[in-house]
Amino acid sequence: MFRAVEVLGCESIGFLFMDQRGTTFHEDLAQLEHMKALAAASQCTADNTLKPGSPVYLWHVAIGAACSYSTSLWSMSEFALEAIEDWQAVSLLRGSRENSLRQT
Repeated sequence: MFRAVEVLGCESIGFLFMDQRGTTFHEDLAQLEHMKALAAASQCTADNTLKPGSPVYLWHVAIGAACSYSTSLWSMSEFALEAIEDWQAVSLLRGSRENSLRQT
């Protein structure tokens, strides 16, 4: 992440897809917010937000920084496991970057 900002500059990330461990999504987003890496109207999509889950991330993008993000949750089947429900959170940055996770 640091390399992208170093090479491309602030507000250079327009789309972000997170599919690593859901329990670290909020830490990664906080780091990007702190570096001012997200461009205006950038889209952040996080997979597997129900299982294993990412409650801190979901709270931040849906409630804690609701003035900064417009978030929709999409229910879908887990890959190759049709009977297991999971969520993708799709968030559009729409306001001030001042509501970083460090302040919530």
